[in-house]
Amino acid sequence: MGTFTIIPTSLSSGGTPFFDLFTESPGSIYGYWYYTSEFNGVKTLLELITSLVDLPFSGFSAFSEGLIVPTTFTDTIRLTNSGNCIFLDGSPVGVNINSLPTGFTPLTASIEIDPTIDIQPDIAGGGVCEYFLQKLAGNNGTANTSSFPYDFNTEAHTMLAIHNNGLGFKVHMVANLGIAQIQTIFGLRIEGTYEIQSFSFTLNPSPLPLRPGSQILVTSVGPDSGLNLSELVIDNGDGTSGINIIVGSISYNIPSSNIVEYTSTSLIFIVPSSFIPTTQDIEVTVEGNGTQFSGSMSLGILEILNEDASGIYRIVKNKTSDTFYVKSAFVSVINLLFSSSTELFVMNDDIFDIQLNPYRIIESEVLSEEDDLFLISELHTVTSDVGISNIFARTGFVGT
Repeated sequence: MGTFTIIPTSLSSGGTPFFDLFTESPGSIYGYWYYTSEFNGVKTLLELITSLVDLPFSGFSAFSEGLIVPTTFTDTIRLTNSGNCIFLDGSPVGVNINSLPTGFTPLTASIEIDPTIDIQPDIAGGGVCEYFLQKLAGNNGTANTSSFPYDFNTEAHTMLAIHNNGLGFKVHMVANLGIAQIQTIFGLRIEGTYEIQSFSFTLNPSPLPLRPGSQILVTSVGPDSGLNLSELVIDNGDGTSGINIIVGSISYNIPSSNIVEYTSTSLIFIVPSSFIPTTQDIEVTVEGNGTQFSGSMSLGILEILNEDASGIYRIVKNKTSDTFYVKSAFVSVINLLFSSSTELFVMNDDIFDIQLNPYRIIESEVLSEEDDLFLISELHTVTSDVGISNIFARTGFVGT
């Protein structure tokens, strides 16, 4: 089991007004975010609130002051995650959501903020001073609690959803007579644990000639002990999917419209029209939506056989079906037949009947004045019996 931390990368809403109290004055505004650049240099609210190190005197605060009349200040900052924002097992180098290891599965996750956060309510005036951590906008945790966990007992949470949900920090203060402050707000992040899961599945058919329009079937025993095929990315929203077939350095994406069947145990997709038939083996890869795994994983290799339409056709007397001999491999046995040049050599059918497979003479050359050499190639075959059409019926076949 490993650990992960997601550090937000952008401020999408909230956080205004925001003042540097070393160089600016809020004037008559009594509710605002502030810090003091005198001690820390110029900082943005995003840098201050997501830093994993407390920067003294930076004053990541929401501030409300009640003078003649009570003052209320409520604001929520929302933060989003993108790029290399995920840090695994304490590494200082972040990774992208699509670059997580194959089989990456979150086990726990929670919104966190450093627990040394300082709450200073307007005690004399009996005001309110509270903050809330957020998952989705409006989904608030318990007031003044520095951790807001996801519930994995009643609901499965994907890494992709945890990443895309973002996080938030809400403050609500009422100052009736004096000052209410929430200070030293830093270390806002998502933390959790994960494991790498492995799955079983079958890729069919293999081997096969592959061409545009071919269908590829992936089967699994299902989510209990295998890969849940319904948790793959089949639609990126732009007509593409997370399924690719790779030939060498060339990758062909499977359009979402080419996915014929999509269940937890079966996936069928059609090879796209852009695919160029090849003699190389191909690799099939898929992307997970984060439930069982995130990122890309290989389903396996499809072996490609060369198609060869040549063959041998025989008509046998009294046989009611035709047998097609389709060549599937070249000769593994070379038969050498010799004949004496001093005798008449007759190549009749009896000579070649000793061959166990259909045959053809592929070369003849004279070794000496006494002998001729005939090389006979055996063709290893597969056969198929096809019924002969009945010329006296519009439909129907004679034989089987």
